[in-house]
Amino acid sequence: GARVTGEKVVSDHNITTGRGPGLVFEFALTLVEQIAGSDKRREVAQGLLL
Repeated sequence: GARVTGEKVVSDHNITTGRGPGLVFEFALTLVEQIAGSDKRREVAQGLLL
């Protein structure tokens, strides 16, 4: 079954989900980290106005 958390973005194996459309940048950065690593996430985040 599903487990509800208070987190903005949650990943479990190959499933990643977010709380809503207002978190699109956090969601995208999580995907970048999963695909390319945490260094790339930081690099991409620096280019965003967050």
